[in-house]
Amino acid sequence: ILNADFNQHGIYFYWDGAIDYINRSDYRAPTSNIFSINNHTDGIDIYVYPNVINSGYLIGGLANGFGQGTEILIAGTYTDVNGIQNHYAESHVISHEMGHVLNLYHTHHGTYDEGGGGTKELVDGSNSAISGDFVTDTPADPNIAQNINKTTCAWTKQGLLFDANNMAYNPNTHLIMSYTTPDCMEYFTPKQAERIKDAVDNFLVLQNAIIQNFLSIFGLAIPVKLSLKENRFRHT
Repeated sequence: ILNADFNQHGIYFYWDGAIDYINRSDYRAPTSNIFSINNHTDGIDIYVYPNVINSGYLIGGLANGFGQGTEILIAGTYTDVNGIQNHYAESHVISHEMGHVLNLYHTHHGTYDEGGGGTKELVDGSNSAISGDFVTDTPADPNIAQNINKTTCAWTKQGLLFDANNMAYNPNTHLIMSYTTPDCMEYFTPKQAERIKDAVDNFLVLQNAIIQNFLSIFGLAIPVKLSLKENRFRHT
């Protein structure tokens, strides 16, 4: 899934083949506390929890910061359009959390107050470089919040929410970094890929995960230890 979502932008993942089973009841709840257990500085650690999680626990995914940590966790299941239960780890949600590790914000960041600062992006895109998620080719998003028609992927609040200029929001419900449903997530934009590559060039924690003898690359680990390769070239 990671390679399918990232490869078109020259970003590749390599799994080192190691699976580290963590048999500790004190870390049964999927929280950020797990990020300190058996983690690695030379790769990106993915903590995959079982399908069934006790009620009250986080369900979905969590990343250890934005370009600051190299750990993500995936837990629990969701119901797809056909009524079938699927593990989040087998969906684009794993790419969503990886996007955070690689310094991507939610598409609603800044426009919707989720903490962490930022200013509201305008629908006309005039301030998109310095507001919202700081990516100019992702439309202003007031937070889709999974208010999605699972069959058509249409946002059910279309035409109901407006920006400061009284323009109706028209978010992209197929962007992996949005709060759309897992089955409607499809892709990253070219500008999101540029932001990732800039982060790789400037953040030591990500450079440490690069496999130097490939085109360039990251590592991944725990319970699935992977490495992410990145074809490091710049578009001008």
